[in-house]
Amino acid sequence: METRKMNRREILRLMTAGAAGASVLATVSCVAPVDTPAPAAEPAMEGFDFKRFDGESLFIHGENHPISELVAEVDQEFLELTGISLEWELAPEAQARQKTLLYMQGQDTGLDVWETAIPIEKLKFQSEGWYFAINDLLKDPNLSDPDWDADDIAAAGWQWVTLDNGDIYALPSFVPQIIYAFRRDLLEEKGIEPPKTLEEMEAAAAALHDPPNMYGITLRGKAAVWVMWGAFLWNMGGSWQDEDGNLAIATPEAIEAAETYVRLLQNYGPPGSTGYDWLECSSLFSQGQAGMWVDGSDLIAKSENPENSVIADKIGYSLLPEGPGGQFGPVACVGWAISPFSQKKEAAFYFLQWATNKSNQLRAMISGSPAARVSAWEHPDFAANSLVPQDWIDTCVESLKDGVAVPMIPEIIPVNEFGEAVSNALTQAIEGGDVAQLLQNAQDELEPVMRASQS
Repeated sequence: METRKMNRREILRLMTAGAAGASVLATVSCVAPVDTPAPAAEPAMEGFDFKRFDGESLFIHGENHPISELVAEVDQEFLELTGISLEWELAPEAQARQKTLLYMQGQDTGLDVWETAIPIEKLKFQSEGWYFAINDLLKDPNLSDPDWDADDIAAAGWQWVTLDNGDIYALPSFVPQIIYAFRRDLLEEKGIEPPKTLEEMEAAAAALHDPPNMYGITLRGKAAVWVMWGAFLWNMGGSWQDEDGNLAIATPEAIEAAETYVRLLQNYGPPGSTGYDWLECSSLFSQGQAGMWVDGSDLIAKSENPENSVIADKIGYSLLPEGPGGQFGPVACVGWAISPFSQKKEAAFYFLQWATNKSNQLRAMISGSPAARVSAWEHPDFAANSLVPQDWIDTCVESLKDGVAVPMIPEIIPVNEFGEAVSNALTQAIEGGDVAQLLQNAQDELEPVMRASQS
């Protein structure tokens, strides 16, 4: 092997149709022992011609993270199954994304498949014509493996890889989500039921708050703070954009969500919270100095590893408690896509199916990457080899297949500019600034950027 604008109405429409037709996407976690045996490769189905492209080769470009590295490590299975050899180019996240842009801008025919960071690239790549729709390939019985099982892909995964026009441009690989973790043991000691609403969550934070020994909650206060605030935004009844696609980050719902987030940190968070990213939150929570934490499911799962956590087996999990707008589990997605400039699209489609098949998804799940297949989450081998409890699994699965899946970050072209402006506003608010004015300033700053991206 070589290694080298979705609003609530649109979400409801997609989900009703089945959606078939920070690093924000950080994925490494320690939910499984490192010596966990890999599952057996899936047997070839009789009657389907896996050797149709025997002797072909594909160039695969992706990021250095566990799920892509796992697939690269077992690519001999793909060669034996199909006769197709793979040449890999895996690079760190920022470098990989920049290289993808160069491939697309140069219309490079040498690139066959790339790993698409969907929330970052989706609308930009759609507008540039850099996605190749695979709808016809999925329907072609001569190309579509009958054992691949499209129904097993979580609805949230299909939602992310489906464009507004119905085109499917990637197969989902992993789908991280935001969840809520709390010290189950401490709440039990105080006779407090696990919070079901945001109001109960704030009351529980107050009850657990006993500085400097214990802080009621820890949350991000810099960088990807806007992503975590987004979970509060949806539960408050807001959304990233209104039904006409306009930014909606200074609405009453958005302001209330931000005020709640800020109040939690100001009253019950650790000092210096504006310097906290996920790593600082993880350290505080894992060392038993915070009563609750809202963040990525895979990152929170690190606290179940007794090698670096004093609270393993003492944590409860749920989606973020319900607010006036309901209860949601925001998700993101990464997938494998075929370059529109590739001259080997059909062979590349074989790779997409193999990379996201059940055995590879189970491998990913056991290693700690939030897989896009529901069966991987529910597989007994995952439960047997994982350090996480059942309620962690149940919570993650709920966000993937039940209710309305909401996007972890907005589906807009200038998503990086959006994140920076909103994070700056929230950080200043945590430091004591006026929440409503800061959000309005961010919206005013971003509106011309949005208009320029749409022209």
